[in-house]
Amino acid sequence: MKNIIVREARPEDLAYIVVHLPDLCSASLHYIPMEEETLPLSAIIGPTRPRFPLSEITVNSHCLIAESQDEIIGILTCRGGRYAETRHITVVEVFIGPDWMNQDIESRLMQEAIAWARETGVVKRLETRILSTCDRTIDLYKKLGFEVEAICRETALIEDRFVDVVIMGLLL
Repeated sequence: MKNIIVREARPEDLAYIVVHLPDLCSASLHYIPMEEETLPLSAIIGPTRPRFPLSEITVNSHCLIAESQDEIIGILTCRGGRYAETRHITVVEVFIGPDWMNQDIESRLMQEAIAWARETGVVKRLETRILSTCDRTIDLYKKLGFEVEAICRETALIEDRFVDVVIMGLLL
């Protein structure tokens, strides 16, 4: 296995991410994005993000990159709620390149995200939505402490077939 590093996303990563995220999303088709109450990715890592750490705008949002030989092979986003009532919640999504699946990258990214969330002092809950057909991902999240909180029936339409979505949460 090649040397893989996990690091915080930088503003200069944004252009690459915008271009390649659709490919990573299609390869990692087990997450259901729920962004209506969270910050856009550009606000988390973009050039307009305030330069001081843990700014009021993004204290509950974060982006991690998995990289091998200067190539971005995985992305994890933590998008925090924008309202006072949901500011303590961060929605997690992980996208791994097709050639890098099944190499523990998702586990490494999630472990880093959980550590970051605990350090914020603001994030008290991590949440994710996963297709019910992705048993391996659900098992990984259970090992990391996530619990199944709900199953939303026939929520996603995948290849002309309705699939249930599993909502999982981790209370910190």
